[in-house]
Amino acid sequence: MLRAKLLFPFILLLVTTRAFSASPPAPADATIYLEADQVDIDDKQGISIYLGNVKLTRDVMTITADKMTVYRDKQDLKKVIAVGAPVRLHQAASATSKETTGEGLRMEYDAQSGEVLLNDNAKLRQENNEFSGNFVRYNVNNETVKAGKGATAGERVHVVIHPKEIPKTPVP
Repeated sequence: MLRAKLLFPFILLLVTTRAFSASPPAPADATIYLEADQVDIDDKQGISIYLGNVKLTRDVMTITADKMTVYRDKQDLKKVIAVGAPVRLHQAASATSKETTGEGLRMEYDAQSGEVLLNDNAKLRQENNEFSGNFVRYNVNNETVKAGKGATAGERVHVVIHPKEIPKTPVP
């Protein structure tokens, strides 16, 4: 296992999957940039573990965490698991998608389905609208959201949806 204990500014991973994409998805050859205080890479197993102030950026998506484990098959990204206090997700607005931010103590990303699962005090915001619960499931490809409560009695899912502002017509 290759072990590096120095600060790693912008460790590049080239992947050929639709990982961490916004709608429309990032180009298949979009580069992923990672930086962390420490990294352990096991190319045979296809696992990389990033520790300390981890930041992953690809196209318009950024994820920050305390620890991030990246799973690959050859050069294709399969899955990312991130933990932090909290893990933060930011997807910038584009011509076809809304700005989206999210957080939770744990995040799982499935590159095949484009699904992000935020767990433990999870929150997701799109523009002024907010979804919160024990977990929030967000698909970055089609911008669908599902939220759920925990096992504790009394826990609820909270959703705040603001009306869209209608442009005001000037009065003559």
